[in-house]
Amino acid sequence: MNKIAQWVIWFLVLVPNSILVYLFVSFSLFGAAAEKSPIFMDYLLATGIVLIANITTVQQIIAIQKKRSQGFIYGVIVAVAQILGLYVFAITFSKIGLAITIFSIFSAILLVVRAVRQPKKTANLTS
Repeated sequence: MNKIAQWVIWFLVLVPNSILVYLFVSFSLFGAAAEKSPIFMDYLLATGIVLIANITTVQQIIAIQKKRSQGFIYGVIVAVAQILGLYVFAITFSKIGLAITIFSIFSAILLVVRAVRQPKKTANLTS
């Protein structure tokens, strides 16, 4: 797959994922009940949500850099599942949306581990 096409697809996956994650982060910062917890805990929670939700984009970047088209496609599939799960959960607050999101995050973590362990794909120069 063309590297420019991969970066375009990566951007098209990043934007809706970030928008949906922003909804949950803004709720965790401003919509939660006012408790006596330290303020930095709220920001720590928000940062954790953003980092965990962007595992799919990290995996896609690694796959692009290592020239692994198949790993990139798997990452796109998992990211789309995550976006759909977040969307369903944000609209309906159903458990199925939450389950899809959790499953896609675990799948993304496994894909990151797999992408890091695989060596970079190089051209075969044997004569």
